[in-house]
Amino acid sequence: MKGLALKFWAGMTALIAGMLVLLWVFQVVSLQRVYVDEIMSQINEDAEYLADCLSRNESDEFMSSASTLAYTKNISVQAYVTESLCIFNTESATPSPSSMASSSAFKHAVSEALSGREYQGTISHPKFGTNVAVRGIPYRYSDGTYGALMISASLAPVNTTVNIIQRQLIITTVVLLALALIISFIISRTLTKPILRIEKATKRIAEGDYSVKLDVDSNDEIGSLAESVNDMAAELSRTDELRKDLIANVSHDLRTPLSLIRGYAETLRDVTGDNKEKRERQLGIIIDETERLDRIVSDMLDLSKLQSGSITVSPAPFDVRRAFGDIISRYDDLSAKSGVTAAAECEDGLSAVGDLPRLEQVFYNLINNAFNHTKQGGKITLAAAKNGELIRFSVTDTGSGISKEDLPHIFDRYYKGEAGVRKIVGTGLGLAIVKNILEAHHAVYGVDSTVGVGTTFWFDLPAAEN
Repeated sequence: MKGLALKFWAGMTALIAGMLVLLWVFQVVSLQRVYVDEIMSQINEDAEYLADCLSRNESDEFMSSASTLAYTKNISVQAYVTESLCIFNTESATPSPSSMASSSAFKHAVSEALSGREYQGTISHPKFGTNVAVRGIPYRYSDGTYGALMISASLAPVNTTVNIIQRQLIITTVVLLALALIISFIISRTLTKPILRIEKATKRIAEGDYSVKLDVDSNDEIGSLAESVNDMAAELSRTDELRKDLIANVSHDLRTPLSLIRGYAETLRDVTGDNKEKRERQLGIIIDETERLDRIVSDMLDLSKLQSGSITVSPAPFDVRRAFGDIISRYDDLSAKSGVTAAAECEDGLSAVGDLPRLEQVFYNLINNAFNHTKQGGKITLAAAKNGELIRFSVTDTGSGISKEDLPHIFDRYYKGEAGVRKIVGTGLGLAIVKNILEAHHAVYGVDSTVGVGTTFWFDLPAAEN
């Protein structure tokens, strides 16, 4: 039995054992004291009345009431004038006062009452050895002396009851402990079995086996945990595949410019010589590829910092039209080269709250992505429109669109969908950077696309107060 099952089994057994101990304490140990207190509390009012009758010397009323009380409560009532002189005694199941009178403890009780002090206690019968509950109540005569009203109740019935309960409790204890051991063992195995399966599954996942699939056969917390493990395995499997794709893609992206730089550098050294025109063209290619390498490395560093949380955003109001003008102006040369029109649409006076330098990264990546997937003669539109307390920003292109299969994963890390129509800008990490920047702004974002028609990336930012 594994540790968790053993702990559960031991805990259940200890709980049952503790309950049985409490049952023994309350049903056996405390029963006699509770019985005595109950008897004495029941006869307390009648005893006070009997003592009052003796004080008023109403002997007939006293004897009648005492006999009735002794019969209905199964007790004995005695009245003492002195320790050796008993003037009244009822007949009952209680051992006779004559035999009790030989007990020094009983004599002490009578003496206490004759001295004007009440007494209550348990006395062992000197002959039979049974316990007797004794109550002594003083009553006062007209001359100022005290008599003693003694009420005795045998504890033999309660002792018999205790013995019966003890025998029953022994059987009950054995049966309950056996059932507790068996039932707690079954329950512990039932509860811990799926947990052990989950433990084995997580170990396989930790070792890199993401094909784990747990059977979910319950709707409780354990079933929910199993589903979470299945989801984790599926997500890790997909992430691992995407990571491998990223390594392959980035390796390819790095290898291409490095190969070009090396090739043209060797050409400059060995072939070009003093041909100024060729040398300048080849140096231009080297510079372009170096810049491309710089963009790839920068994007990878930015993505890593954003995902680790080391880069924070500092939102502040900014003029949307002015920001759009700066952004679109940087694409004039690319528009002329690619034949794709880039334009901005925004009303005057529109102001939003956000970290503008980081948001510029978002716009650049989205626009670069649009250029990569839009054919010559197409159009890219950067737009903003107020919607209540929010401003919706969008980048719309008339490009190839995104398939329904790719659409749910387009913002995922390392994900790469279908290739674009060109690769003039960007590093392939742009949308992952976009996602992290927008989430740092707590912005709602999304993408709508139709294959062959175009794509719109959008997100919402708070409007600045006027």
